Amino acid sequence: MKIRTDFVTNSSSVSFTEIIIGNPVLLEILQKYKDLGTFGDMKPIFGIGEYFSYDENFDTSEDEYETKTPAFYYYENLDGSGWPLGMGSPKTLGEVLGKIIAIIDDGYDDRYVKFNKELMDQMKAELNQRSEEIRNNYAEVFWRRIDDQTDNGDYEETEIFEFDPLTGEDYHLSREASIGDDEEAE
Repeated sequence: MKIRTDFVTNSSSVSFTEIIIGNPVLLEILQKYKDLGTFGDMKPIFGIGEYFSYDENFDTSEDEYETKTPAFYYYENLDGSGWPLGMGSPKTLGEVLGKIIAIIDDGYDDRYVKFNKELMDQMKAELNQRSEEIRNNYAEVFWRRIDDQTDNGDYEETEIFEFDPLTGEDYHLSREASIGDDEEAE
């Protein structure tokens, strides 16, 4: 077997994340703070009660989702540039709210985006205070993250967490690697 030891400079990568959360309590809280102006004059980087994304590749025209008014919707498709906000997927329902708050925190860096910091802090405090109520009201969670290294480093990692009240929680991680030009299998 040959093992590559040099640095690969001609590889590219794609990171893709899609998050759909159906939860009436979470929707109520996020919508309240959106209406109060927490996120400034522009739409938040995520959808509240709607399927919305700033990503130019965003398209839900062919998708049929259970919830028509998602409490939280996030879509991100990075083609080799930048670090994704949707790093990692929750492994349990108890981790979902913390991951949502992390995306909100990372997406609203006060060096780049105008938002109301006082209202943002109030919103996060209310989300944390009502976390048990939020946890008991999930109707749907779909969280998919795909990292795809292409060219000479063919590798794909897919992480999916799903929840619905009938089937419960399901988390799975799959990693697929293919042999590149510099590697041989025995």
